[in-house]
Amino acid sequence: MPRLMEPSSDSRRSPFGRTAIRCVSFAAPILLILAVMAAYLPAINGSFVFDDVCWTTQIQHLLRDAGGLKRMWADTEALQQYYPLTGTSFWLEYQLWGFWTTGSHLINVGLHLISVFLFWRLLVRLRVPGAAFAAALFALHPVMAESVAWITERKNVLSQSLVLAAAVCYLRYADWGGDGSRRSAWYAPSLVLFAAAVLAKTLSVALVPALVVIAWWKGGLPQVKRHLLSLIPFAVVAMVLGLLVMHLEQDHIGARELHAGVTVLERGLVACRVIWFYLGKLIVPVNLCLIYPAWDISSTSLQPWLWLLLTLAAGFSAWFWRAKIGRGAWAAIACYLVALIPVLGFVNVYGQAYAWVWDHWAYLPSLAFFALAGAGAEKLTRRLGRLEAGLLACCVLAGLGVLTMRASEKFNSDREAWEDTLRCNPNCATAWHNLGYGLSNGGSYWAAISFYERAISLNPRAYESLFNLATCYDALGETAKAVQAYQRAISIRPDSKASWKNLGKDLLVLGKVAEARDAFAEFVKLEPSQAHGHESFAICCLIAQRPAEAAAAFRRAIDIEPNSPTSLQFLSWLRSTSPDASLRNGREALDLAQRLMRLLPPNSADGHRIIAAAHAELGDFAEAVKEVAEAERLARAAGADGEPLAALQKQRAAYEQGKAWHEQPPAPKSGEAKQP
Repeated sequence: MPRLMEPSSDSRRSPFGRTAIRCVSFAAPILLILAVMAAYLPAINGSFVFDDVCWTTQIQHLLRDAGGLKRMWADTEALQQYYPLTGTSFWLEYQLWGFWTTGSHLINVGLHLISVFLFWRLLVRLRVPGAAFAAALFALHPVMAESVAWITERKNVLSQSLVLAAAVCYLRYADWGGDGSRRSAWYAPSLVLFAAAVLAKTLSVALVPALVVIAWWKGGLPQVKRHLLSLIPFAVVAMVLGLLVMHLEQDHIGARELHAGVTVLERGLVACRVIWFYLGKLIVPVNLCLIYPAWDISSTSLQPWLWLLLTLAAGFSAWFWRAKIGRGAWAAIACYLVALIPVLGFVNVYGQAYAWVWDHWAYLPSLAFFALAGAGAEKLTRRLGRLEAGLLACCVLAGLGVLTMRASEKFNSDREAWEDTLRCNPNCATAWHNLGYGLSNGGSYWAAISFYERAISLNPRAYESLFNLATCYDALGETAKAVQAYQRAISIRPDSKASWKNLGKDLLVLGKVAEARDAFAEFVKLEPSQAHGHESFAICCLIAQRPAEAAAAFRRAIDIEPNSPTSLQFLSWLRSTSPDASLRNGREALDLAQRLMRLLPPNSADGHRIIAAAHAELGDFAEAVKEVAEAERLARAAGADGEPLAALQKQRAAYEQGKAWHEQPPAPKSGEAKQP
């Protein structure tokens, strides 16, 4: 890392001046590293925030062993996004220290510092003036905090360090800024690093057009033609992996349906605003927000057109003054725009479900801005003088460091992140929802309800908020209110298995058996492989006096889960005691009862009662009397009396008379029905 301030030519000639140069050259990088560490200190010991769990606790099954690591690379849908190299970094962390968030934060900061160093090397190689100041701006700028302090943005800091390393290697290969001769040994490392960068995050594909722009800057069209063949492998890697991830983003993650009603014209207006939004935040980094407020993007509104007019005016002005601006500035502008293309709004990215812009999307495009700012600062230095310019630079960097420290504070915990979001975006339904989620996880259900209701008022189609609201009402015993919330959730997402299951349970508690049966029928239709769903449907059929449907459902449950005590017990009893002769089957009833007995404890009166009925149906009344007598003894030992004991005595009397026990199956009370 070079010195931030160049001493004057007079000082260079004196021994003291040369000593000062060496001291500054040695101290500046150390001070910058310490400043970066201090700026991100508030987040270092922070917990997981927002979707950090998508790359940590939720994929623990992939992080445990080598099989999970292999699946990250082989299965394109194993991770939240197909960024297997990012997943590998979390796999390595888990092997080293599990889910130690401090370690994860330190890795992010370390990767950011590597990117700072490589960015400086890149600018020095390109002979961009003010390279050190540009790198320092990148190191301490608060817009970068979302990428560095947020664990889930490992993909950003990892891919950036790799793409910068690839760029530096390619420049060594191309020798732009050197004697013009190629050094072929650097080509293969550059291509490998680029592929690794794309496997860490696909936005790294911006390096390919950026290298074309740099070639044009350094030598015009002849230089571009000279490097086109060399860049073809880079373009192939970018195209293959880029199209793969784009496909997964649209279909696996669900970005295809986002903003379905937004026209191409409106997307163009959004793109204009995105360009100026990031530029504004890089120039004046205040009011930074995790999720920014929604934009009015309608083509019938005036504001979107103002951004288009501003863009056109800036473009015409730049063209008019192109001779004074210079090719280098044009190259920086082009690189900035090229890096923004994937997030301008023309292609759906899942993050746009929350907002059109995110600070972490500016991490790569910002490099062009910082390079331009560094060059501008160098020109300003010649006018102000070294001392004055150096003091001004220190003040700017100190101010940015303080702002970065404040920006990183919100990544200390989920609660701080969402409270900070509401300060700048009070109508953020996601923030209200997640604060409610934290409260409900802590058992503060009434408090959580108010947050969920606020989220729903802001976004009436917020399925997750409605579902969580219903679970809070369930926890508080407000079953009727829970039913209403589940029904609203289902109206938004009819394929929600959890909502149908919980709705059926609550309707059963309220005694609405027919509606509960319909709810469980929908659940079974969506999740036919879950035994508990068939059991719950069968229990509803029993309560509704529909034993044939109940028997069929219990049989399906047993086929899925052969050792289900509930299904074995009820189906065995049905096969033994149903008044409908077509449903009785003594041999099957005995087989089911014997399987049940192997699952129940030896002192279970119910088990002996069930097997007694099966023996009676087969005509083995002696064995039936023996089993029901044992059931009666165990029931007395357990303290049973009254109706349960009387029922056993009646059954024993029937068996002693040589009669099987045939009656309507005992339906459980609606509030006591076993649920999946």
